[in-house]
Amino acid sequence: MRVACLVIALLVLGGNPARADRPVTIFAAASTMEAVNAVARAYEASGRGTVRPVFASSSTLAMQIARGAPADLFLSANTA
Repeated sequence: MRVACLVIALLVLGGNPARADRPVTIFAAASTMEAVNAVARAYEASGRGTVRPVFASSSTLAMQIARGAPADLFLSANTA
């Protein structure tokens, strides 16, 4: 699963350098913390911008997004 998260994040984050003027906000399941932080470090090291990860349970993050929380990327550990 961590590998899948890493690949998805690299594809999404790697292709959008126009957003370098503001942080990329990633809402991610707490179980993906290690992979997301690794991708964030690599992304920031590339000079494309900064990453603002937000970690919690998938259901909590989904509710926050549904209520208007700004997320550029959502990584859920819950397939439902």
